[in-house]
Amino acid sequence: MAYKNIINQTATNTPNFMKILKEWLCDNANGPQWTLHDTNITDWDNIAQNDWFVIKSEGESGKDRLYYKFVYYSATAVTVYGYQYWDATSHSGVSEYFYSTSYNYVKTDSSSFTWWCYGDLDAQVIVTKIGTDYYVFTFGKHDGVVDTVPVKTTADVSAGSSVWVSLDGWRSSFKVGAHVAILDDSNAEKAKIVAINQSENKIQLESLSNSYSSGATVLREVTYLVGGYQLNTYRSYFMVKDGTKDQSSNYLSVIHSNNLGNVFYCSTDPDKWDGEYFASPIYFIHTAEAGQGVVAVVKNLLAIAPGSITSEDVLSDEEGNNWRAFSQGGGFTLVKEV
Repeated sequence: MAYKNIINQTATNTPNFMKILKEWLCDNANGPQWTLHDTNITDWDNIAQNDWFVIKSEGESGKDRLYYKFVYYSATAVTVYGYQYWDATSHSGVSEYFYSTSYNYVKTDSSSFTWWCYGDLDAQVIVTKIGTDYYVFTFGKHDGVVDTVPVKTTADVSAGSSVWVSLDGWRSSFKVGAHVAILDDSNAEKAKIVAINQSENKIQLESLSNSYSSGATVLREVTYLVGGYQLNTYRSYFMVKDGTKDQSSNYLSVIHSNNLGNVFYCSTDPDKWDGEYFASPIYFIHTAEAGQGVVAVVKNLLAIAPGSITSEDVLSDEEGNNWRAFSQGGGFTLVKEV
């Protein structure tokens, strides 16, 4: 699905925002085509506090597992929860990402406010303007530092040692000694590849603690995230590490331009840099583990330090892409706009 955005929209209040946001995200004609998976809302013109809806996506690959629940939490916040899976019959989720209602939400208002939304079937960015302040929120699958493109199993897989797994495709990153994540509607874990049969799209895993159904997702790294109400606030994520799934949030930090001062722009004399701006990727970094490192690289966003730009300016890069600027914590976030 192509990258889509909707810009400079007006919501009259938080319930109205819930309604029109859902309409945009699930718009099959002009929007990003996420699927409305479940909801307790019967009257979209009269959404009450604690009403909710769940959207899902299989990502741009058609093989990911992205489930997000939006809740009318208060007059100034829509909380967002992520899940490995959501059962639309029992109206309950599996492996909820760790969250905090103090941080993991879209900032809204009880009166009219402006909003933007950008993204595809992998990840979405929602920007709201409350008064003169901007809030950039993201959820979905972001890029990894290793291969994050999934394949699926073509048969049930049983727990045990030296387990052969049949796949519907192949990734060049599937090599002996590499680890892959496997997840279905119930379980998730990580295992080492000990043998490969590329001609038959098969990998042998050292051991599995759980059994998995046909159609389970297999990939090198899981990078499913829910952002904070601003990018440089609390994040939560779902990933698989150390053999098991981890729905942590602790110490997931953002490397953004406001952490780096004026590295990317000579604010005192732009002519020294030919009047050009220098932007960087935005990284989610896990800082609590002994092996600290990058969790993900945020899709379709760049960071830029303070300079001679203002919020809502549109900058163009050398490849002809447009990026809209929104102030964030002393720097600016640039969102790709089409």
